[in-house]
Amino acid sequence: MFENRVPHMLDGDYTPYSALDIFVKDLGIVARECSYRKVPLHIATIAHQLFLSGSAAGWGRQDDSGVVKVYETLTGVSVEGKLPLLKKEVVLQSLPPEWPLDPIDDIQSLNQKNSKTLVVLDDDPTGTQTVHDIEVLTEWTVESLTAQFRKNPKCFFILTNSRSLSSEKASALIEGICRNLCTAAKSIDGIGYTEADAAVKVLGEMDAWIICPFFLQGGRYTIEDIHYVADSDKLVPAGDTEFAKDAAFGYKSSNLREWVEEKTGGRIPANSVTSISIQLLRKGGPEAVFQHLCSLPKINHVSVSYHVDDLEATDKLIWETP
Repeated sequence: MFENRVPHMLDGDYTPYSALDIFVKDLGIVARECSYRKVPLHIATIAHQLFLSGSAAGWGRQDDSGVVKVYETLTGVSVEGKLPLLKKEVVLQSLPPEWPLDPIDDIQSLNQKNSKTLVVLDDDPTGTQTVHDIEVLTEWTVESLTAQFRKNPKCFFILTNSRSLSSEKASALIEGICRNLCTAAKSIDGIGYTEADAAVKVLGEMDAWIICPFFLQGGRYTIEDIHYVADSDKLVPAGDTEFAKDAAFGYKSSNLREWVEEKTGGRIPANSVTSISIQLLRKGGPEAVFQHLCSLPKINHVSVSYHVDDLEATDKLIWETP
């Protein structure tokens, strides 16, 4: 019973597989019969009263697991496991004011001074559609990569189309690309998680992995580590959306720290992932985040909470971090 009902309680799913009113009826029959035969029912009688309270509150036609709402009403504590929907405007208005200084000039200046080439491994064409004046490679032979590096670009994309692949195939693909990049150049940068692990096998451990999912047009927000998708005037936890049910790269966790643990099969526990909050970004600015990152041990995993306008500050600190 416990194993069957508790998941419904945690999910807040009271679809009536067995209506609460059935327990009211059945326990009532048992209580009357035992009273007639003078058989004491200490626990069952209390249970009957709880189910009766749930029915009186209007939950009789819901699933009998809805009796938990009686306890919630009495204690004021919610046991529902799902994250709540949030009102977008209320949440956004509650955030601290944006960092007042626009770091875009600093970013561009640092970019010009930086002699390294940033290589972006993009798992589908969405990312390449959001940039301009940057070359996109659709094949990655050593010859083509060498030719690209000889142009001394600040950045170029490699379109891997690995999103539709299994973890094993995606990992093998990224390992091959990284080997070719290592042959063609001295330094690269990349993103991903299956992809990140594959890159580490070839390139060695990184100082840190920064997890900052961003899709402005898709209404994505990360607040207090929870990744949300805007749906009209609501913010829906990403793990409760249709995107999380994707057959190839589905997930359950809306919390980015828990998402890392989920995607790495527990190898990287959620409590080992460091967070950069909107409060730190907006109140402390790039310098505060820079100091925070530099204080972390090597090989750390960093989740960034952000609203759209916080990303430039994040970009600046990434460029400045050695």
